[in-house]
Amino acid sequence: MLGNEIQKRTTRKTIHITQIQMKDGSMRSYESESAPTWGVGNSVRLDTAANTVTKL
Repeated sequence: MLGNEIQKRTTRKTIHITQIQMKDGSMRSYESESAPTWGVGNSVRLDTAANTVTKL
C-alpha cells in the first residue's frame, strides 16, 4: 500500500490546459506541462505541426 502511494506521487504530472480562440471564432484546447507565458487577451501563434503556442 505504501509503495503504491509513493509511485503515484513520483509519477504525477501537472498539465496546463489553455483554450485559444481562433480568428474564425472557433475554440481550441492546448495542453502543456509548462505554465503558459501568455495571459488572457494576448495574441498567440499556434504551430500545430510542432504542437506549440508562442506569444506574439
